[in-house]
Amino acid sequence: MIQNQKKRKKILEKLSIIPQIKEAKLNNENLLSKKIHFENKENSNFDLSILVSINFISRNITEGSYFTFTKHHIISGNTSFAFPFPFEQFPKNEKIILKTTSNDGKFSAYFLQSKDGKYSIQIWNQHQMIHTNQVPKDLHGVVYTDDYFQCFKFSPDAKKLVYTAEAKNDEMKKSFWENDCAKTPVNDWGEDFQGKTSPCLFVYDIQENKILDIFGNLKKFEDQNNSNKSITTNKNFQVNQTNTSFGSAIWLDNDIIICCGYENEPFRLGMRFCYNRKCGIYKIQMDPNQEISEIELLTPNFFNAVSPRLNQQKTKIAFISNPNTFGTHNFAKQLCVYDLETKQTDILIDIPFKKSTDFISEDEFPGLFTNFLPQNCWISDDKKILINTTWGSSMKIIAVETQKKDYSKPEFNIISPQKDSSSWFLLDSNEKGILIYNTNPIHPFSVYFVNYQYIFKGNLKNWILVEDSSNFGNEEIKSNFENEKTKSNFGWNVFSIRPKEKENHFYESVFIFNKKEIPKRPLLVSLHGGPHSCYITEYSLFNNYFLSIGFNILCVNYRGSLGFHPEIMKSLLSKIGKQDSEDVKNAIDDLKQRKLILNESPIFIEGISFGGFITSHSVSRFPGFYKAAMVRNPVINIAAMSSNSDVPDWCLVESGLDSSHLYSYSLHDILTMSQFSPVNFVPQISSPVLVVLGCLDSRCKNSDGLQLYSSLKAYNLKTDLILYQDANHLLANLSVELDLLIRSSDWFLGYLQEN
Repeated sequence: MIQNQKKRKKILEKLSIIPQIKEAKLNNENLLSKKIHFENKENSNFDLSILVSINFISRNITEGSYFTFTKHHIISGNTSFAFPFPFEQFPKNEKIILKTTSNDGKFSAYFLQSKDGKYSIQIWNQHQMIHTNQVPKDLHGVVYTDDYFQCFKFSPDAKKLVYTAEAKNDEMKKSFWENDCAKTPVNDWGEDFQGKTSPCLFVYDIQENKILDIFGNLKKFEDQNNSNKSITTNKNFQVNQTNTSFGSAIWLDNDIIICCGYENEPFRLGMRFCYNRKCGIYKIQMDPNQEISEIELLTPNFFNAVSPRLNQQKTKIAFISNPNTFGTHNFAKQLCVYDLETKQTDILIDIPFKKSTDFISEDEFPGLFTNFLPQNCWISDDKKILINTTWGSSMKIIAVETQKKDYSKPEFNIISPQKDSSSWFLLDSNEKGILIYNTNPIHPFSVYFVNYQYIFKGNLKNWILVEDSSNFGNEEIKSNFENEKTKSNFGWNVFSIRPKEKENHFYESVFIFNKKEIPKRPLLVSLHGGPHSCYITEYSLFNNYFLSIGFNILCVNYRGSLGFHPEIMKSLLSKIGKQDSEDVKNAIDDLKQRKLILNESPIFIEGISFGGFITSHSVSRFPGFYKAAMVRNPVINIAAMSSNSDVPDWCLVESGLDSSHLYSYSLHDILTMSQFSPVNFVPQISSPVLVVLGCLDSRCKNSDGLQLYSSLKAYNLKTDLILYQDANHLLANLSVELDLLIRSSDWFLGYLQEN
C-alpha cells in the first residue's frame, strides 16, 4: 500500500503517459500517386499494400490539457511496419475540431477553430492546401462535434461538404418591453449541450467558395410551399422546421442528403447518454442552386431512428432504433434496413422477448446494445453489417446477415477469439479487411488488421498486430500490461452471479487484482452510473491507478446494466436503491466465497451519478460494512431532480411511474420519487462519505449533492466536500480528473489507517 502522496503522484504521471485511441482509418489506396517500395530488415523489397493511420489522444500533465497525435503504419503481406515518428496534427496555431477525407482519398478537409473562436475550413490535396474559407461570424453559431448531431462529409464528387452548426438565433428572446430587464431563455439539449438549441445543416460549396445555409433554404422553401411553414411529405407526417433539429448527415448522391431530425417540442430534454429521444431519418433533395426542392421522412413508423449508414451500392440505409417501450434512456435496440427503391423497412435484429419466469442463460444473445453504427459497417458486397455491441460485461463485434428470408431470429457471427471476455471494437473496414482493437482491464489496447478470409476463424494466428500499448510508457508501467509477449503483475476475471430470490436472472462483476496479494489487499468497489450503462472489460486510468497503489477493484454490473437481457434490465424499475445495492453486496460476498478477499478485508465503495445513488443507499442499508465511501455528482433527491434536471423523464421511469406527462406531478408521484431518494436515509449512515460535485452539471444539480453534504454534517457524520467550478456531470476535465484521483486516494487511505 502506497501511503506517500509524492509516490502516488509519480505513479499517476507514469500511467497518464499511456494514450487512448481516438479513431483509426484504413486509408484509400488512391492516396498513392505512384507505387512505393520499402525495404524490411531482411533487405527484401515489398510493395505498400495498406496504409493505416491511428489517431491518439493523450494527457499533458504539465499543461493540464489533452493533445492528439497520429501514427502511421504500413501493412504488407502478414507484417506491419510503423513510420519512425508520430505526427502532430496541423496547423499548430489553430485547433482541428473536425476532419474528413473524400471517397476517392484524393482530398482532406479540416474544420478549424482559432483561439478567438473564429472558424475556417481548409481543403488539401496530396501536396498542399488548395482551398480555404473563413466562415462568416454571423453565419451560424457553434459547430457541433458531438456524437449525436455532428457531421463533416464530402459529397461523392468531392465538390461540397456538409456539417452541423447552431442556427444563428438570439440566445434569449426579448420580453414585450423590448429591453434587457427581462428575458425568456430557450431550453437547450441539456448536459454538455448548454446553450445549444437549434442544430442545422450547412453546405460548403468548394468551387464557389461559399457556405449555404440549409436552414435558411428550408425556411424559404416553406414560405413558398405552405403558409403554415410545414412541408407535407406523406399522409401521416408533417415536417416543421422550427420543431426539428437536424444533424448526422451523409450524402446519398451529389444533391441528396440523408440526415437525422430530432423533435424539439414540447420541450428539449437532455441528449447526452439518452438514446430514446424522438428522432426520424430524412431525405433532403436539393436543386442545382443548392436550394431544397423536397424533404421526406423515411421512418414515419419509428419513434426513434438514428445513425443512418448507406450500403456500398447506395440502395439501402441501415439504422438503429429504440422503440422506447419502457421509457428507459438506454435499452436494447433494433437493427433496421430501409430499401430506397421499395421504401420498405426490414428489422434484422429485434428486441428479444422472454417471460419474467423464463431462465436466461449467460451464453444466449441478450439483444443489440449499441448507440451508433460504425461509419463503414457494410461489408462483403453488402451481405453483412458490422456492429459493436455490449454483451454482458464485454464489447463484441458481430457481423449481421442482411440477405435472409426469415427475420424472426437474428443471424450473425462473432468476430473475436472464442470464450474471450475482453472487449473488441471495430475501428474501420475497407475492401480488403477490417481494423479492430482489443482491450481489457489491465491492457490498454492492441490494434489488429484482419483479412476477410480470417475474420470468423476465432484465431489470432492470422491476425496482423498493427499497434500495441506496450510500445508506450516506461518499463515499470509496461510490466503491468498483459499481451502476447508479456505476463502482467495484475489479473482480472468476470464472475456471473445469480440472485437467490431470482435465480433465473443473472448479473456480472469484474474483479481486477494483484496476483501476488489477492486476498490481502483492501477492496475498492466502483459503480457505474445510468443505471442503464455498463462497466465493460476495458482499460481505465481510474482502476489502474488504484490497482497500482495497493487496492483490488470490483466493478459490479448490477441488474439493470446494459448488455443483459431486457427482462433483466427492466427488473430494476421501481426497485432502485434496494435491488441494486443488494446486488453489489452479494457480489462482494461472492468474492469472499471464492476466497479472493478475506472476511476482515477493508471494503471501500464509490460511484458516479446513479453509481453515487447506489453508494449512498449501500452505506445506509449496510451500516458499518463499508470503511468509507465517495459519491461523484450523485443522484440524491429524485423528487427535486424531476424539476431541476435536464432528464425529468428519467426520474419518473426509474421510480416506476408514467413519464407521459412531465412536470405535472401528482402528490403520489412526488412521494414515490421521494421514497427512493438516498437523502431520506442519512440517519442510517455510519461510514465517512466524500461528496464530489461539478458546478457545470446539468444532469444532477449540485444543489442536491450539497443537500446530502449538509445532512451528513447535521447528523455529525464524517464527511468532506470537493466542489469543482469548471466540471460537468462526468467531471470530464483533465485537471479535475488528476486532482480527484489524488484527493480520493488520500480519503480512502486515511480511513484505511484506522483499521
